[in-house]
Amino acid sequence: MAKAPNKLIGVYQIGECIGKGASGKVYKGLNTENAKIVAIKQVSISNISDEQLSSIHMEIHLLKKLSHENIVRYIDAISTEKHLNIVLEYVETGSLAAINKKFGPFHETLVSIYIKQVLTGLAYLHSQGIVHRDIKGANILTTKEGIVKLTDFGVATKLSETTKSMSVVGTPYWMAPEIAYPTGPTTFACDIWSLGCTVLELLTGAPPHYDLEPMQALYRIVQDPSPPLPSSISFELRDFLIKCFQKEPLIRVDASTLLKHPWITQKTAPIVELNMPEEVSNTIRNHIESIVEVEEKQEIDEDPESCRSSSPLGHRRTRAKGSFRVQEPQVEEKASKTARTISKSTRIESDDFNSVNSCMQRLRENRCLSVVSEKLSFIEGHSIINELVPGNSSLISTILQLLDILKLNPGQKIDNIIGLMKDIFEEVEDFDILKHSLILISQLCENDEEYKIQMSVLGLLPLTLKFVGEEYLHELRCEAGYLVGVLCNSSWFIRKLFLSGGGLECIPKLIDRDYESNKNLVLLGIDCMLMLIEINYEDFIRVWAGYNVIERLLISIDNIFQAGESEVYLDKLCDLLIKFARGPRYVQEKFCDSENLRILSNYLNFVPPVVKLKLVKIIKCLSSENLVQNKLENSGIVVDLVNVLSTTHLELQYEIVYSCLRSLSYLLKLSASRQEQLVLAGGVPFLKEALQCGKSCEELSIDLLQSIPTASNYCSKIMHSYEIMTLLISYLPNYPRILDGITKWIGSDSKRCTTEMVKQENLNALIELFASAHNFDHVLQCFIRILTSSELIAVEISKSHDFLERLAREVSQNSQPQLVKNCLDLLLHISSKHPKPRELLDKYSMYPVIVNILHQSHDKDRVVVEEIATMLLEVYSNKTCN
Repeated sequence: MAKAPNKLIGVYQIGECIGKGASGKVYKGLNTENAKIVAIKQVSISNISDEQLSSIHMEIHLLKKLSHENIVRYIDAISTEKHLNIVLEYVETGSLAAINKKFGPFHETLVSIYIKQVLTGLAYLHSQGIVHRDIKGANILTTKEGIVKLTDFGVATKLSETTKSMSVVGTPYWMAPEIAYPTGPTTFACDIWSLGCTVLELLTGAPPHYDLEPMQALYRIVQDPSPPLPSSISFELRDFLIKCFQKEPLIRVDASTLLKHPWITQKTAPIVELNMPEEVSNTIRNHIESIVEVEEKQEIDEDPESCRSSSPLGHRRTRAKGSFRVQEPQVEEKASKTARTISKSTRIESDDFNSVNSCMQRLRENRCLSVVSEKLSFIEGHSIINELVPGNSSLISTILQLLDILKLNPGQKIDNIIGLMKDIFEEVEDFDILKHSLILISQLCENDEEYKIQMSVLGLLPLTLKFVGEEYLHELRCEAGYLVGVLCNSSWFIRKLFLSGGGLECIPKLIDRDYESNKNLVLLGIDCMLMLIEINYEDFIRVWAGYNVIERLLISIDNIFQAGESEVYLDKLCDLLIKFARGPRYVQEKFCDSENLRILSNYLNFVPPVVKLKLVKIIKCLSSENLVQNKLENSGIVVDLVNVLSTTHLELQYEIVYSCLRSLSYLLKLSASRQEQLVLAGGVPFLKEALQCGKSCEELSIDLLQSIPTASNYCSKIMHSYEIMTLLISYLPNYPRILDGITKWIGSDSKRCTTEMVKQENLNALIELFASAHNFDHVLQCFIRILTSSELIAVEISKSHDFLERLAREVSQNSQPQLVKNCLDLLLHISSKHPKPRELLDKYSMYPVIVNILHQSHDKDRVVVEEIATMLLEVYSNKTCN
């Protein structure tokens, strides 16, 4: 362990460093007055204002009153020039995360025992109105006696609020969705979500999404319905975790309810092994003892006489023998692999058939077939079939005769021809023979479905489809392409035979880079892709993406546009690219290759609005996948989107504006670097203009504007130059969630924000929101943070009758621990700054209310609320508030 400089802080001698966290280092310390060992958490205060530091000291003063077996006790807080030193109870063994890392994942029943103690500590904190907000294995300590203790509660929240809000404070893997992307008040429910993540951490060795980067994990937490659950867990634990991972905080169960859950109350225990750490084995023994005590108490309550024993110890051992069962080792069954579901869509678009037919007609017109002789009208195909052999010197003549026969008698059956044609394709290399053989095969397949089946069964398909490749002569490619069109323009059964015979791989080869020479092949390829993609969307585009077809399709946009083709094919091509952009992750990653994004970016500068809309929709689809967002960012897509907004008539081209804003919303969410890119690209004025483009655009613009200021000091400066604070406040009545953004902005840039906030119209809007708020708990939490960040704002708002009247009403009418605590907290902050606090509290008849809360909290053992009420009465009596 690294040692700290040998120095005194107050009465505490600083010892070795025993831990590091996101907010600071933890040292072992010695109280030189009573020789007790303590833990000292040292936090830098370089970025913390005096108002915020004062608020943190107040919070620690309150937390010192808490006392419970399952929480670490706060002892003192001492500020030095550079650090805040928080003195805590010392827990010698360390955290569950450390034990888990050293000995491996815990058994499910052992996790249940630990979580029971965690829930007991949480239930106590919640009863005191305290939200932990950082539950994880590293913040759950255990003593040698096996007692679990929660640490780092209360103050961790205060410290995180003083940092730049866009930075990830600590690790996000345990965060509840409403914490990762705040949309409401911070409630006890966020601790329940984190508890579920901690269960998975102890079971598997890692919390959910631990394989992702922190920002990617945040995105998944916000977007996914719930974290993935291991397949091997018990039914009881699955039910427990489902209750923890309810996305809506209001329907998440509380800690007291979870303490009664069957997974927690189970009467099982792991085997105590000799090589177990002392703290683990003692935890198991404590659990067994608690089961015995509960059973003993229940039996005494049911039949006091029968429970009497001459030997209490003997009775206890008897009860212990039958009251619990030791968990036997179990062999985990391997989870069966889920079979992939194949799409069975049978939708056929008539337009696709027509398009394929028109492409094939153009290919047919370019053929130079033999002239039909009247003498051949009486000849049947089987009479010359024996001459259809590779070594025949007149083979070309025989093929031409067969073509003429089929033209005169399209329905004529020619036995064994498919097998003979296979021999020709395997042995002959002559261009004319191969060309007319392909024509003959197409002619046969056009007239009879049976030949298509025979081609697949006898293995002729791959031999013919290979001629679609770029390495073959143009005429051979055209004939092979025509055959592809014939097979695609068939029943679903024939299409599937075609695909299994090499058709899936040959389709991308139709999309040639040389559009001028292979126009019909390219257009046929687009139509065939759109037609076939219905059979199995995800698998097909995954295969095609592997053949770099995305780049070919992107190049084709310019080719078709420059050639002046009908907009129909531009539209189809863009629709096809949108399907790729919506594809599985592998396809999206292929789409985001640097060359593809460069081509896409260039097109945004010159294509017509109809095509530009489709291209922006492609960007929107890609932006929704967080794993490719860094590639998009590196390609400069944020700047491209700003340029699109700058060259678009915002009111007339609504869809383009909306798609741009939606893309930016995906990209900028939780990313300070991309937000700064938008500001540097001059995007702020266009976001302001987009507010006038309808409700959907207004909502997206509001969310973007309120999240950008805290990305960096430069962003805040630019946003102030456009008076965005005043703009956001004007939208507060319609969008109360803006208050979250304003709160963070004030916390990160108090000086500039205060100047703008104390304008009378802004203060009035803020006070009106407070006075009429329906979601009062959320608004109250925001106001506490605002008023503790800026003393001037606090002084100005405390002059408002409406504000004080609503606060007084909530204090007197509510009984919820967290709400009462927050109301008193805010009232104490205002009163302590007021020149005449007694007059202020008397004006709103608060003295008897505070006295009543003091007595109630004393009776209910709510020590934090009791302490705040005591401090308020001291202020009322003009005593100094420490």
